[in-house]
Amino acid sequence: RLVESTMTPSEIVANHIKNNGLQTTPEQSLSEIKATLEQNPDAILVQIKDCLFLLKKEDDGSGLFYIFNGGTGIQYVKAIKEFVNQCRNAGFKFIKMYVSDKEVSQQLAEMVGVSNVSYELDESRKTDPYLMIMEI
Repeated sequence: RLVESTMTPSEIVANHIKNNGLQTTPEQSLSEIKATLEQNPDAILVQIKDCLFLLKKEDDGSGLFYIFNGGTGIQYVKAIKEFVNQCRNAGFKFIKMYVSDKEVSQQLAEMVGVSNVSYELDESRKTDPYLMIMEI
């Protein structure tokens, strides 16, 4: 029987940075996560397998989230599917995420069972300029 590994939050963030070639350190990212949680009483950090999801409730009632993927592609899809179900069960009708590639994000949304996906371009963002809006 295979047991799926679960990394610590620090390991997840370090792997995410390394795998995506990001210009930051795990310490910087972890302090940004902590600051977001402290400044937003509705924000939560959820770990599912080797992924961290930082979710904060927006003024319009939707959830804006960020993903830190420390694991493999298959685990990533499973973790997103579980996260979307948790958001649905928590009463969210819409969740949002900034992405760089509309085509890949659309395929991923279909794989995890999200419908009615739309995008808004945020020209002020250099990284992940598209706000992906998903009805769940």
